[in-house]
Amino acid sequence: MCGRARALFVAVLTVAVTTLWVTGEPHASDEPPDDRERTEYGQREELRVAVAQFEVRERYAHSLEAFRGDVQEVVRAAAEAGAHLVVFPEYLNVFPALYGQDELLAALEGPEQDRSRLEPRVRAAAGAQEPRDDYHKFTELLQEHAGVLTPRELFYAAAPEVSRLMDETYGEAAARFDITVVAGSYFAQDGASGESGRLRNRAVVYGPEGNRIHEQDKAYLTPFEENLLGLESADPAEADTFQVEGWSIGLTICRDTYFEVWDDVLGDQDVWIDLRGEGTEYDQSVKERLERAIPERLRSTGVPYGVTVFLTGEFLGLYWEGRSNVVEHSDLGIEAIEEADSSAGEDVFITELTPR
Repeated sequence: MCGRARALFVAVLTVAVTTLWVTGEPHASDEPPDDRERTEYGQREELRVAVAQFEVRERYAHSLEAFRGDVQEVVRAAAEAGAHLVVFPEYLNVFPALYGQDELLAALEGPEQDRSRLEPRVRAAAGAQEPRDDYHKFTELLQEHAGVLTPRELFYAAAPEVSRLMDETYGEAAARFDITVVAGSYFAQDGASGESGRLRNRAVVYGPEGNRIHEQDKAYLTPFEENLLGLESADPAEADTFQVEGWSIGLTICRDTYFEVWDDVLGDQDVWIDLRGEGTEYDQSVKERLERAIPERLRSTGVPYGVTVFLTGEFLGLYWEGRSNVVEHSDLGIEAIEEADSSAGEDVFITELTPR
């Protein structure tokens, strides 16, 4: 079933993208597909989940239309292949926040000495108590080309526009194609307006009517997020869940998934989703560490299904890798149902989950 679902999805996506590339027009009507069985709240039919391992591209910081078009084609193809739910990864909506910062991007994308000012800070010095020289040089670029002093100021100012872009991109596609969309995460303003407000790493879910049905902020931040980006953490107890076709679904954002406090919050769900943006090489050590994420959460709680979706790609000298997958927790342990073909590049596959 999973293999056939992948083949169907690939065929639909290929036709969609090819037609858009050649004609500039969508290949199908805006009417939602009518071959998906719908259920009332509380009923338990099969749930078809499209896992969108999405590759970030530098053009997304230069063209919002390119970003919107690529995302909506994935949603369209997933719906037409029969999916009820499509899941995008962490950080995907951070990159459009740089739209309009052409001078800054030119400085960072140009000479190698400029491009390298981000990379060492992320790889080697994210946890340092005192900023290193390369980070000071990066902040000088921010001040010179973007008129801000810190990355936090840059992303805070862009947050309202990114939020609107997400509504126009994911919300519109969710309503048009009658599907629920886990739209990854973005850096969101929270609390009081102005510089006193908080900046969060926030996941958003859109329902089939195009409205936001769930929002959740990351609780356990990385040193990079906390020290460099100035993000603030959330309280896991404030997290909620959402429903798709009678299935109860919870999610965690990357590092959150390692912490057992979530077992009490999400332990009675049907599906546990992990949104990830791993900024490291997907090597054996990372694979072993990930065993303490979704697999451990499923073993601890008895949640029957887990979905892990990774961001991939390169941008400004940074890179992300990871092999997206769907696993099942049964009497035999944790077994993989479906996974991406590679830890690099883009891959979207559909898995059918059976009620348990």
